[in-house]
This record gives sequence, C-alpha cells and structure tokens, in this order.
Amino acid sequence: MKDSKKNITLIICSIVLGLLLGTTIVNAIGVDIDPRPNNGFQWEITDIQTIDGTDYYLNENIDIRNGGELRILNSNFYFNVSSLSINVQQGGILYVDNSNITVANPSYTYTIASVANTDTTPPLIGSNYTFIDSHVVYARISISQYQEKLCEFVSTRTTFEQFSLFKLQNVRDINIQESIFYNSTVGVEIINGHNIQVHHNTFQLLDYGLDIDDSDGGALSYNDFFDITETGLIVDDFSRTNIGNLPQVDIEWNTFNNIVTGAILQDSRMHFVNNDLKNLEVALILKNSDFSNYEYNNFTSISDECIVATDTRVTYIQNSNFAHSHTAIDLDYSPVIIRDNSFENFTTGVLGYDSDGVHIYDNDFNNISYYAVEIDETREVELNTNTISNSLGGILLTNGRSCSIKENILDTVEDGISIVYCRDISVLGNTVNNTVSGYYIETTSEIILTANGAINAEYGLSLWSVTDAVLASNGVFDSVYGISMWFSDFIELSGNEVSTSDIGIVGRNTFGLTIRDGSYTQLTKGIQLLGCNSAKLFGNSFDDIIGEAITLSDSFEFLVYNNNFLTVGTYGEIDNSYGTFYKQVDNETYIGNYYLGLPLTPVLIDEFTIDLVTYKITDYYPLPSRYNVRPSVEFLERDILEPTDLDPVIITTQVFIPEDTANIVVYLQYLLINETDWRVVDITSTETQIGSIGAISQFQTTIMPLPYDFDVIYRIMVNYTIDLVEQTMFSINGTYHVFESDLTPIVIGTPEVRVESYNEDADSYNTVVTNSFYEDLEYYVFVSVKNRTELQIFTGKRHVNLSWYEIDSATNETQFVTGIMDYNSSLSPMSYYATFGRGYSIGMILEFYITVVDFDGTIYRTVLNYTITIEPPIEGTGFGALTLLSLGATLLLVQAIVVLRRRKTKEE
Repeated sequence: MKDSKKNITLIICSIVLGLLLGTTIVNAIGVDIDPRPNNGFQWEITDIQTIDGTDYYLNENIDIRNGGELRILNSNFYFNVSSLSINVQQGGILYVDNSNITVANPSYTYTIASVANTDTTPPLIGSNYTFIDSHVVYARISISQYQEKLCEFVSTRTTFEQFSLFKLQNVRDINIQESIFYNSTVGVEIINGHNIQVHHNTFQLLDYGLDIDDSDGGALSYNDFFDITETGLIVDDFSRTNIGNLPQVDIEWNTFNNIVTGAILQDSRMHFVNNDLKNLEVALILKNSDFSNYEYNNFTSISDECIVATDTRVTYIQNSNFAHSHTAIDLDYSPVIIRDNSFENFTTGVLGYDSDGVHIYDNDFNNISYYAVEIDETREVELNTNTISNSLGGILLTNGRSCSIKENILDTVEDGISIVYCRDISVLGNTVNNTVSGYYIETTSEIILTANGAINAEYGLSLWSVTDAVLASNGVFDSVYGISMWFSDFIELSGNEVSTSDIGIVGRNTFGLTIRDGSYTQLTKGIQLLGCNSAKLFGNSFDDIIGEAITLSDSFEFLVYNNNFLTVGTYGEIDNSYGTFYKQVDNETYIGNYYLGLPLTPVLIDEFTIDLVTYKITDYYPLPSRYNVRPSVEFLERDILEPTDLDPVIITTQVFIPEDTANIVVYLQYLLINETDWRVVDITSTETQIGSIGAISQFQTTIMPLPYDFDVIYRIMVNYTIDLVEQTMFSINGTYHVFESDLTPIVIGTPEVRVESYNEDADSYNTVVTNSFYEDLEYYVFVSVKNRTELQIFTGKRHVNLSWYEIDSATNETQFVTGIMDYNSSLSPMSYYATFGRGYSIGMILEFYITVVDFDGTIYRTVLNYTITIEPPIEGTGFGALTLLSLGATLLLVQAIVVLRRRKTKEE
C-alpha cells in the first residue's frame, strides 16, 4: 500500500514538474497520458510538447502556435480518427525523429499543414518541419508559408509512403536527404521555393517524382527516380530573371529508370551533369531552358527521344553518351550547341527543325539506321568535325540557308552528305568513304564544295537541279561516277581530281558549265557531257584514260583549250555537237591543247555525220609544251553582309594552288570611295590548309571599321612563280556599303536641290525638288542632319556648311565658295538650307558638298560631291516641265579640281 501511494505520488509530481517545465513527459513508466486541454476540439501547443517512446493515438486536431513545438520521438504516432490535422502556424515547429506517423485504420486520412496565424500581428518568422529516420504513411502534406518565404523543411532518412498530397509552397529552405518517396498516386511538389537541396533520395512508384516550380537557388544530386508512371523530375520557371547572370539549378549524378518521361526542364537555367537515364520513352524535354549546360550524361534504351528541345537557346549538350535508342536529340526552334558526344545504335541521331544557329561538332555517330544528322528549315547551321560510321545516312540538310558542313569524316554510309532545297551552303574538307552517294545536292543554289573527298563511291559528287555551284579541289577515288551533274545551271568545277574510277565527270543537260584545272587519271572515260551547251573545258590533265578523254553529245558551243592529253585512248568522241578544241584570244592569238608526243600540227579530234554531211572537230593550234595550271581564287566572303561604322569586316578567301607553283604571296586589296589607289594588305601569313584532299589554302584578314556611307571595293591579289616567271592574278571584286550605327555622332542626309515656283491658280509660291537646272533661277539646297553630339556654333548659327565649286566648263576656271546653312525646324526632316542665288550662265558646273563641325572641332562631310549643270532653257515647256526627282542620281566622284579664279556672271 505504501509503495502504491509512492508510485501515484511520483506520477503526479512528474506531471506537475513537466507542466512547470513546459514539457509533457509521456510513458515515463509505460502509461499513455493525454496532456491536452479538454476543450473538445483541438490540442493547442504554445510551448514544447514531447511524445517519446510510446504508441500514441490522436483523436483531435493539433494546432501548433507561434512559439510552440511538438516533438515526436521514438514513437508510433497514430491518427485514430479520419480527417485529422497537425496544423503549424508561423513560429510553430514540428519535429519528428525515429518515429512512425500513420493511421489506426487504412481508410483514414490525415493532414500535416501550414495554417495562417490567428494572432492579429503575426511575427515575420516561419514554421519549421523536421523528419529524421522516420516513416510517414497515408499523409496529406501541405506546407505553405502565406507571407515571406520563411519556413524550413528538413527530411533526413525518412520514408513517405502512400501520400495523397506532398506540396511545399513559399518555403525558404528545403533540405531533403536520403529519403524515400514511395507508392503514391502523386509526387513531391515544390512551388516558389528557395535554397532547395535534394540529395541521395529515392522517388519510386509515383505518378511523378519531383516537381519544382517558380523557385530559385538549389541543387539535386544522387537521387533515384524509377518506376514512375508519368515524369520523374519537373523543373519549371527556375530563376528566369536577369538572363545571362541568373542563378542555376544543379542536377547531378541522378538516375532515371523505367519512366515515361525522365525529366521536363522548362523556363530555367540548368546545369544537368553526370546523370544516368535509361528505359524511358522520352528522357529529357527542354523548353526555354536558355543558358544551360547538359554534359557527361548517359542515355540508354530510350524508346522515343533522348532529348527534345523547344525554344531553347544558348545551350550546350556535350560530352554525353547516347546508346540503343530511337532518336538522340530533337530540336525545334532551338539553336543548341551539340559537341563531343557519342551516339551508338540509333534510328536518328540529331533531328532539327527551324533551329537557326545550331552548331554540331566533334561528335561520334555509329550504327545509325536512318540519318546521323537531319536538319530542316534552318539558317547558319554549322556541322563540323564529326565522325559518322556504319549508317544508312550521314548528314541531310533541307531548306537551309547560310550553313557550313566542314571537315566531317563519314565511313560506310549509304548516303553521305545530302543537301536539298538549300541556298548559300559551304561544304568544306569532308571525307566520305565506302558509300553509294558521297555528296548529293538537289534543287540548291549558291553552294561551294571545296577540298572534299569521296572514296569507294558509286556516285562521288552528284548534283541535280543545282544553280550557281563551285566545286573546287575535291577528290574522288575508286568510284563509278566521279562528279555528275544533272539539269543544272552555272556550275564551275575547278582543281578537282578523279582517279581509279569508271567515269571522271558526267554532265547531263547542264547549261553554263565550266570544268577547269582538274586532274583525271586511271579512268575508263574522262569527261562525258550530254546536252550541255556552252561548256568550257580548260586547264585539265587527262592521263591513263582507257577510252575517250572527252565525250560530247548533243552539246553545242563547247570550248576546249589549254588541256593536257597524255596517255588516253582517244582525245574526244563527238556526236551531234558543235564547238572548238581551241580558243581565239584576239585576232591573232589562238590557244589549243597539248597532246603527248604529237607534232605541232593540227590534230583531228573526231568527226561525225549529220544528214549525210560529215563534220570534223580539229585542234588547229596545239600547244608546243605541257600547260601549267595557274592559281585561282575559289571562295571569297565577308562575315557581315551590311556592316555599320562600328564593325570590323573579316574577309575570308580560298586560293587553289596547283603543283609546281612557287613563291605564293596573297594580298587583300580594297578601294574606298573617293580614292583611286588600292590599299594593300599582305595576308600570306594567315594561310591554313583545308582538308586532306586537293590543293586549297584559306586566307583571312580584317578591314577595320570605316565611316558610315562609305562604299568599299575589295579583291584578292595572288603573286606566284611558274617556271621562274613571276605572275599575278586577281579575284572578282566584292563590294559593301557602310551603314550608320546607333553611335554614329553625325549623320548627313542626301541633299536636295529645290527651286521656287509660282502657282497662278493658287496665287502662291512653293518649292519643288528638281534635277533640271536653268539660268536666271534661284536654287535652294536642303539637307537633314541627325546628330548625337553638340554642334559648334559660329555667328549664332550651328556649324553646318554648304561648300561648292563653280566650274566654267569652257575654260575649266574654278572658284570655291562656302557658307553657313540656316536652320528651320519646320522643314523637318530637311532641317538646314542655303540659297545659291541666281544668274549662272549656261554650261556652268556647280559641285557642292555639306560639312558639319562638332563642339570638339571634328569635321564631318558628305562622302560624295553633288553636281548641278546649268542647261539651256527648253522652248515651249517652261518651268512646269521640271521633274520632281532626288539629286541622288547625279552623284559624281571628284577626281581632281584645279582651283582657279573666275568671275561669276550676274544679272543686271
């Protein structure tokens, strides 16, 4: 009895002591104690309450107030009634350690949630949630801070199973480590979070794994996403402000396995590195994920696309492995950089649509059943230094503009490089080996193929319906048809080599064909043309040809000269074709061809019969010695089509340099408007060899920024030596105009000359623009000046000057006059004007220009001088016949002006 009383006393003392200390001591001697206020609705916690080491059954809601904390330690915590909640207000804390949180009946539900403060002035502090080494089942978790992002959520080594909701919203710090989210119809959702750390967790048997939306600052690493019915990871709108210097989310060393979609990354800046994605339908979906990097990832057994990118820019996909899947990368409106990746066993490697500026280089494609790279509707695509092997197709470019395919190696591909419906394409230094069609070009214009190689091909280089193409220094070996052209116009072949093949060049119904400086050896037939009018063949060498060196059928106005016919079966086979095997340079000079071992007498090439009339094709002017092929410029371009006065312009050229050519020196020459002497820059030191086949070298230099409104003419000059004789050749001139920029200080518009006219019907005077000039009329010059700096003031006027030369066409006597122009804002945009006066005699020439002086004394002037010539009056027409035209069509370049004095004839 005494011992029993002692125990009761001990229990009462323990409870009192716990209440005094703000702590509930539960199960101290194995008895469950309910310390809650008996208000019949909820347990309100305002201090520290602890449940430790017991099976605890909750029958009412819990409300953790500001300053309150519920600690569940080493316990089994049961919700004994359905639809109960643990509500945590701002300043409240829920702490769970080594405990099981579940329901007493599997049909019950419960909620762990944040609620708004009931205090009228809630403090600016957050609620905190911590789960350590615990197991939470059947929960509905909704944690949302309604004011500032202040609350914190921590989960360490905790399993959340069969939850119906898991939402963290407006949470400041989220730290989820080594936890398991398992067997639920939803996933984990984080909205408007900050400093999100998710590491070493498992997301399994969920509808979706983890969804992060509208958040910033964080990292995800070493997580496992598998057996998920929809999407493993969703990241949407992760720090989209301050593009170019915005925070990024680091996603590293994660595993995505057996999921429909591995990850959707949208409107975010990503650092997606060292992840493993396998057994998925779609691995990654990228949308608006600019300034991102995806590298060192592994994609395996993806049934659809490994990466789908839409509207994604300034993004790198690199150093990753793609294997045993359908499509590796699918780009839509996404100029992505794809480099240093490995693609193995795919249907399609890279598929791109309307993705201007895509760069694909240094990748390895192997065993692709369709095309390694297929790009459509794009501009400025670069496909460089890739390796493609054992594939049905290598590169397919359709509807492209201004694209480059450079230094790729393709081995054992049925179709090597195909270009269809394109324009302005450069194909440079590629090699295709063991193929049916090495290079196939269809319905394309303005294409350049330089220093490419085709080996063991049925068709080496094949053109179909192509316009304006240059094929320079390409090589075809061990093939059936070397270079073939079908229904094409204006095709130039220069410096190409075809060897150990059947037919060197085949042309069908091609107009404006030029074949020059080529080498054709060890062939069955050299060049075969059918229906190719106006073909020019010169500078070619034919050696070890079994049959005909040149075959011409139904081809008219052909011209064959300066060729070397060495060991050939026959020089030519002519059928229903007219032309010459020589060229007439002038009235006295003719150029023929060189024939090995033949005397310098006319050479009969072939004869043919039309309507019983026999025609002979004869070279009347054979060369006494073998012809030496000269260098030539094959390619010339600039990097900016319309440069401004701030832009340096890079000029790139490719020069064909044949054997036996010495002392090559290459110059850029450019001529500015108002100049008569070319400026010369030696660019020999910039030489770079292109490709492994052919004899092409590339040179490059820069023309520094020039003032706006300048016209620039440029060309390439090559000095060289052949047989100790120094020679010079020039490229065709290129031109460009310099436009104003946003920083141009002074812009002077094109002046207009006007005269005053009296309208009798309206009884008023008005001014009209004219380009017809007569004596006894007064002329006005108007000009607009756009300035972004302060103009100099002289005698109270802005320093905008009209200067002109009065030139007597009969005596060439000249007088120079200058004056300040008046300003009138009502004449906008023609803001300044000056009066010429009247009384110039017939034949007088007036050349004028405009100058502007800024506050620092810098002088700006119109680039050109403008000319007025006083004409005799037109009888019967009078002033009404004046044409209202701009003076811009009468621009003249001033070559030289002799300044002499003369008197101006004045009206009495």
